[in-house]
Amino acid sequence: MLSVPGNADNVRIIFFNDDQTPCDFVIDLLRSVFRHSNADAEAFAAKGDRRGKAAFGSYPADMADGCFRLLGSRSRKAAIRSL
Repeated sequence: MLSVPGNADNVRIIFFNDDQTPCDFVIDLLRSVFRHSNADAEAFAAKGDRRGKAAFGSYPADMADGCFRLLGSRSRKAAIRSL
C-alpha cells in the first residue's frame, strides 16, 4: 500500500488483484471504508478480479490519505488475526 505524496491535490485510488487477498475481505473494505452497497462492492471486486485492477475516482489528498491509513490498519489487523 502506498502513501499519498505530500504535494498531491488529488489522488486516484486503485485496487490491484494480488491473488492472495480474499474477495470477501475486499468487499468488506469497500463497504466499510468507502460506503459501497453490497451489490456495488461485489461488482467492483469482480471487475478487479477480471481486469487485475480496478480504479476509483479521484479523491482530495487528505481524504485519500485517511482512506490509506484506515485500509492499512484494517489490513494489519486481518493479518494478525490470521496468524
